[in-house]
Amino acid sequence: MEKLAVFSFLTVLFLLFSSLTSFSVSSEENGQLYNISGNVFTSSGDKACNTFVKLIPRDSVQTGNGGTYEITDVTSGEHTIRAYFLDNGHTTSYRKVFINQDMVLDWYEGHNWVTAEMFNSNGSFLDDSPMSTLKLIEANQSKSALNGRVEFGPFEIGQYYTLRAYYGDIDHSTQYVHFRMEGSTPNDFDFRHGTNSKYGYITSSDGAPMSGITVSNGTFETQTNNDGFFIINGLEVGSTQQFTFRSGNIEVAPHQIVNVATGSGWMNISAPEKIRYPDPPTFITETQSIPLSMLPIDIEWVGGDNTLFYTLSSNGEEVYEGFSESFMFDSDESGIFEFQIGATNTNGTTNSTQKLLILVLPELSSGDSWKPGMSWDYNIQYTPTSVSPDPDGVHKVKFTVLGKETVLDAYGSKKNTFLLRKNDEYYMDKEKSYRWVDSQNLLPVKTYWEDDPSSSSYFTQGTMGWNFTDGNGQPTNIFDTSSGSIFLHFNRTNIIGVPGHPNGYDDTTNSVIITENVMISTPAGNFSTTHISIVDDRDGIISWELWYNDTVKNWVKRIDRLPGSHAEKVEFTLSGYDLPLTPKFITEDGISLDSNDYTVEWSPFQGAISYRLTQNGELVYNGNGTNFSFENQNNGLYIYELFAVLPSEASIKSDSINVIISFIPPVPTFTTVSQTIDSSKVINLTWEYFEDVLWYSVVVENVYGQKTEVYNGSNNFTDLKGLEDGQNRVRVQAFLTNGFLSDFSASIFIVVESEVEEASMLSVINVVFIIAIVSILGRKNKL
Repeated sequence: MEKLAVFSFLTVLFLLFSSLTSFSVSSEENGQLYNISGNVFTSSGDKACNTFVKLIPRDSVQTGNGGTYEITDVTSGEHTIRAYFLDNGHTTSYRKVFINQDMVLDWYEGHNWVTAEMFNSNGSFLDDSPMSTLKLIEANQSKSALNGRVEFGPFEIGQYYTLRAYYGDIDHSTQYVHFRMEGSTPNDFDFRHGTNSKYGYITSSDGAPMSGITVSNGTFETQTNNDGFFIINGLEVGSTQQFTFRSGNIEVAPHQIVNVATGSGWMNISAPEKIRYPDPPTFITETQSIPLSMLPIDIEWVGGDNTLFYTLSSNGEEVYEGFSESFMFDSDESGIFEFQIGATNTNGTTNSTQKLLILVLPELSSGDSWKPGMSWDYNIQYTPTSVSPDPDGVHKVKFTVLGKETVLDAYGSKKNTFLLRKNDEYYMDKEKSYRWVDSQNLLPVKTYWEDDPSSSSYFTQGTMGWNFTDGNGQPTNIFDTSSGSIFLHFNRTNIIGVPGHPNGYDDTTNSVIITENVMISTPAGNFSTTHISIVDDRDGIISWELWYNDTVKNWVKRIDRLPGSHAEKVEFTLSGYDLPLTPKFITEDGISLDSNDYTVEWSPFQGAISYRLTQNGELVYNGNGTNFSFENQNNGLYIYELFAVLPSEASIKSDSINVIISFIPPVPTFTTVSQTIDSSKVINLTWEYFEDVLWYSVVVENVYGQKTEVYNGSNNFTDLKGLEDGQNRVRVQAFLTNGFLSDFSASIFIVVESEVEEASMLSVINVVFIIAIVSILGRKNKL
């Protein structure tokens, strides 16, 4: 009987435990999920139709033509969300969100939110505390915490704001944070009772902001931004802190000992002497490919003020340190060489954000299927539609073979590749893009793009791995139909050098289906092709479709359906191709340039021992290089022809190309700032300009609109003295050695205050003071 009772009890306990476990699991599986949706606007208030909104770490969703988005199945809790405005300057806005219900969140390009959490001294959220508030001072907005959190916005990115925490439910103390609204990171702050912040600007003796200064109290450290601003949070109220201010190992200002109190936390610092850092150097040599046989190559750069010496590195290793502004680079091996340049003086080093790629190519063998100069034109269509002057969003792109190179794929395996230059009709003059294509399967292994330096220092580089295997797991070729079943393991990593833009990563397993003799029609003609479908094993979606034709020696059509950071689908359709038997220019025919310094490039021609380049019928180059640079060209049309010289002394002539130069000289830039001075003061006026000039003209305009030339000469400085009282508008223009006259520069204003007026004012004050004294003494005498 006892055994039966014990058995019954255990049975009931087991059933009860099972019921509770089932309920717990069921509750988790049926956890509430929410949606985030809203509109996305440009800075002008229009709908932003090509913006990517991403709940990190999930995939992005893109706004449609209506400029709206929706993210579904969001779990409750705190998340980071980002909007990437692809067609509005590649700008981003990151923010924190707390989700416990569906959320409507509208985005505005160039604006962001500030979010904050309030805690008591024990670290617990301050909630249901109506007397404890956060206030955004500049907007005069106050809010109580909800779930311990508060948000304000959206407000303009790049502007400064102040948050004040008021602990009215505790002791009426306050805590302040002053900050610059950022777009590339969330503006999120923790306010904990009993702590405060110290913040301020560090300026030089002449009032200029000092960026890159390390501010430290021994526990926390930060660096000043480009406005010279810094902030250190989480300092205990009542503590004594010692702050140091250093640039490298140099102390730029005396240390400060302060007592941390509640209330405002300003701590502005003025350095006793101006710290002059070297200006960042800039490469003159452009990213380019060059055959190994054409080395060495002269790498040139131009430096700025306050420089003692330069340091040049290649692939992370220092190759030169010295005073010269050039370096003769040579190598016994082909490969990709990435150069970076920095300038140094006693105060520190300034590295250039610009980088230079030199692609050194080995000699091609006669058995290679692709030769330098071969090119293919494609119409590229993005889904969703990419911004393009074409009404259908089509990009017209040319890929030209430059040579051959061995590179590492995404799996670290060496691959023989063809190097191709990509030219998009919408690229700027110095915008560069390259593709490294596997010589066996004709699929990209590496990609690289860099923006025109005049636009930005942005870049992207991608690495892919295409691991094709047969049914036995052995490596095979995509075109090897004899191996039976073909499988693919694909990996892709995209490094995107755009501030705030996330990198991309894909890893998929796939099956390959090959169908022969498939007819396809393109703008370049009708072709019988080998059709290849690559199907994702996970979801059954055809990630890639490829159509190959042996006459074209390339894909006549290619569809990539693997979503990337900018598109869900990319479709390449052949519009033309050229397999040349004559020398070919890489420089595009009919190109129009707004710079009068440029380079004409051509592909190596098989068997040529030298080249002759003519400009408007006159010989301008004779040698074995594959490019020639022109400087200070006059505006006009230039016709170029190339002759490849063979060992037999025969010359093969290329088709001619036209280059149109429409040079507009830049304007000088003042380094002297607007200011107010006494009439006796002499100002040393300076400006910057990087073109060759014959003379500068400085013009001063007084308050009556009268203009006077106060300087005409070749120096980029002059002394200003004897300016008239009041506001004086100062501008400078340059006359170049090639006969061009620049527009006037942006104005600076020198306000001259008369010492006589000041003296007169003092005299009046003295008279009033004397009368008052006499009046008081007279009253006393009467009394």
